[in-house]
Amino acid sequence: MSRSSSLSQTLLAPSRFEVRAVPPTGDCLYDCLDLQLLRAGRSELTASPRAMRDAVADALNEDTFALYAMCGQAGVEGFEFMTHHHRAPQDLAALKAFARISGRDAGAGRCLWADDFALRTMSVLCDVRILIVDEQAAGCGSRSGRRRGNDVGAPDSRFVCLGEASPRRCVLLHRSRREHFSAVFFDGRGVFDAAALPRPTLELWPSSCGLRAGAGADATDGDAPCAAAGVNVGSGSNKRRRR
Repeated sequence: MSRSSSLSQTLLAPSRFEVRAVPPTGDCLYDCLDLQLLRAGRSELTASPRAMRDAVADALNEDTFALYAMCGQAGVEGFEFMTHHHRAPQDLAALKAFARISGRDAGAGRCLWADDFALRTMSVLCDVRILIVDEQAAGCGSRSGRRRGNDVGAPDSRFVCLGEASPRRCVLLHRSRREHFSAVFFDGRGVFDAAALPRPTLELWPSSCGLRAGAGADATDGDAPCAAAGVNVGSGSNKRRRR
């Protein structure tokens, strides 16, 4: 079964979702968004993957640096880059410089991978909600995250929603167990209205996301932290895994 078919089955909408791969360079979030966003109407901050990475670096502040440093000192997975090598950023300027390094230029193991801060920053800049199917998320009853036994009805942590509740426009990303993002298109569209999704698909995400409000006929019929640092959907990392 192809990745697109498998994901469509997971999302309870056979044949309606298409996975489009991007290179495992460490820039996968920005490459995905570059594929999904329409060219017309983009700002300079979202004009290219490099512009997006620079925008995220510019958005870093002293509070973010302090949080990253705390997570690194506490041994939080994904923040090893803050403490575990001789070039670990010692101040905000150094963190911003590191955040600007493109994996396409330096290699996937020598750049800052997209974390919750990057995802939320891009959600605001692109005016979209970011939906994620996270295959690495802690599961409900099994390693794959599928619900079993007494866990039936418990939230399935594979389904993540980031961004403010106001934008109805969404993009969908698939995150593999190797921490690599791929772009997902719905009915051929990289950006789509949440109300266009089939009702069974919408119901995979927690009701607290607010995705089901205003769902259209197609959706109804079903046819058609460190908590503050992230939700474990990829972290600022200098680990040497392939992405």
